[in-house]
Amino acid sequence: MPKINREALATLRFPLPPVCEQSKIIDYLTKKTHDIDYYSQAIRESISLLKERRSALITAAVTGQIDPKEMAA
Repeated sequence: MPKINREALATLRFPLPPVCEQSKIIDYLTKKTHDIDYYSQAIRESISLLKERRSALITAAVTGQIDPKEMAA
């Protein structure tokens, strides 16, 4: 393969959508990125809460506050 340099790249043609379509794509991706960030944070918070509850449940079982056999039924 020949080396790629500025002159070689200058001869290449790249298809680009119109500016209005580029704006729509940016808006769509921005919204989706925001949604992903929101749900990721919600999942992290849920995991943290579940870890706290698991710890509390283990503590309650070890200290005899609950009967693990009843929990299994």
